[in-house]
Amino acid sequence: MSYRKLLLKIIFGVFLLNNVFVAFAAHIEKSSLFHSYTPENGDIFFQEGKKNPFTEAVQSVTSGYKGAKLSHVGILAFYSRTPYIIEAKDKVRKTPLKKFLERSKDDRNRPRVIVGRVKTQYIKLVPKAVKTAKSLVGLPYNDTFNIKDNKAFYCSQLVYYCFKKANMGKMLFKLHPMTFRKPGTKQIFKIWKEYFKKLKTSVPEGAPGLNPGGMSKSKVLNIVYIYGNITGMKNEK
Repeated sequence: MSYRKLLLKIIFGVFLLNNVFVAFAAHIEKSSLFHSYTPENGDIFFQEGKKNPFTEAVQSVTSGYKGAKLSHVGILAFYSRTPYIIEAKDKVRKTPLKKFLERSKDDRNRPRVIVGRVKTQYIKLVPKAVKTAKSLVGLPYNDTFNIKDNKAFYCSQLVYYCFKKANMGKMLFKLHPMTFRKPGTKQIFKIWKEYFKKLKTSVPEGAPGLNPGGMSKSKVLNIVYIYGNITGMKNEK
């Protein structure tokens, strides 16, 4: 065999091997994104919402799992084998999982979502928690964030309430004093001053409540999947 033919074969071999490697890498990434996580009833979806004054205010007061900046949360429930996220936005609603994941994407077009699942010892609570979540669909949004109001819900309260009810009235997720102040100061965020002024009520600074970031760090959860890069999160994918 001539030197020229041998060189051409080597070049072709390297080219072929490179293509195989690229295809394999693409397959691995696709697999990790779409196939390594199987949704289950009761999974809790934490989301970094699109930037606006409200999400930034929520994210600034409590960091989430590994520092993640999270501003929204919902619970997964199946309807005729189709996964939905039951969430409290303008009201309690069920949103197709695909639509929920499309709502907020990172710079690689991956959902900015972290999935939590209650630990093994609490799995028995999931069926009743999901049943409760389904029963709440259509109820109004809890504008005042009053945790004692069980006829209206904000996003974290919805998940909290469903698991509390499933746990025979005992808290699974802990409540903490809420704050609407800029970190390190006594100054209430302007957006919250205006918000509560419109509601003709005082800012509930210090009242018991919870938010997505704090909930994502709960000891009753395992984080089972991370879709994309979340702002502030260490060891991003």
